[in-house]
Amino acid sequence: MINLPKDIPLEVYPYKHFFSNYSIDEYLKNSIQNWLLHDAQWNLVKASFYTQYEFSLKDAELPDFLKFIISTEYLSGLKTRMEDIYKIDLLDNIDVVAHKLTKGHVIKIHNDFLNEDTIKESHRLLMHFNSNWDVENGGLCMIFTNNDSSSIHNIVVPTGNLLQSFEISENSHHAVSEIYSKNRLTIIFTFYSR
Repeated sequence: MINLPKDIPLEVYPYKHFFSNYSIDEYLKNSIQNWLLHDAQWNLVKASFYTQYEFSLKDAELPDFLKFIISTEYLSGLKTRMEDIYKIDLLDNIDVVAHKLTKGHVIKIHNDFLNEDTIKESHRLLMHFNSNWDVENGGLCMIFTNNDSSSIHNIVVPTGNLLQSFEISENSHHAVSEIYSKNRLTIIFTFYSR
């Protein structure tokens, strides 16, 4: 099981977000990393501002040790925590995808905001699976105050059991710096609201 900490301080500037650490049994973490690196069925996706490998965990044949991550019980628990942290009501639908960035991949500044009338993607929760990651590997999590690359507010190395989340808005500018070495692995939960 992957657990969120009891107390997570929410930052409100330049938009609502947080960085923290999840707790996980080391054997389970290594099993997840190894499966993502060696057995997962990745699809290469190229867009105007990013290149990455990805797949939906809900559509994949998961090993037994990872099936909990898409279970109704686990996702309901994550939803409740996100509602408590952000003080918002979320819908029950939650997407769960994995991303892998390899050497040369980058995600340029963007905000994830889609101008939708009814149901919208409103929050993301990211669990990083990058043991022994450091600045020299690249792939840094960057938070910006606007869509200008000089407006960096915070930079975080995606190592250890890094937990990251943000509220999606027109102001939620973020990016991932270029990967110089290793494979950067993340499981991402997308939450919806009206």
